[in-house]
Amino acid sequence: MGKFLNSGVTWSDCATLMAGLEGIHECTVELTVTTGGKGHNGLLNFTASAWIPTVEAHQTKELGKVTGRWPNKVHPTLDNAVFNALYDLDRVIGRNYSQAQLPE
Repeated sequence: MGKFLNSGVTWSDCATLMAGLEGIHECTVELTVTTGGKGHNGLLNFTASAWIPTVEAHQTKELGKVTGRWPNKVHPTLDNAVFNALYDLDRVIGRNYSQAQLPE
């Protein structure tokens, strides 16, 4: 049996953060993972995006998108990289909000 590597972050944490972002921003948060590159190099690309449906048929409004690649030198595990990307997604969504003046 291999040695257990605890990065402090698990896939359960990622799922909880995704659900939290959906609740806070009233949107759908989606995670896509694809192979990165050619052959069997072990690279993975991932995209975390947030969107809401619009009135137009089968159209959506994208609130934000963050992409990443793993393995990398910063994140020891894929779940750790995804968790940090979800926090980055929250910041991207927050920047897209516009502050309106209250009527006097």
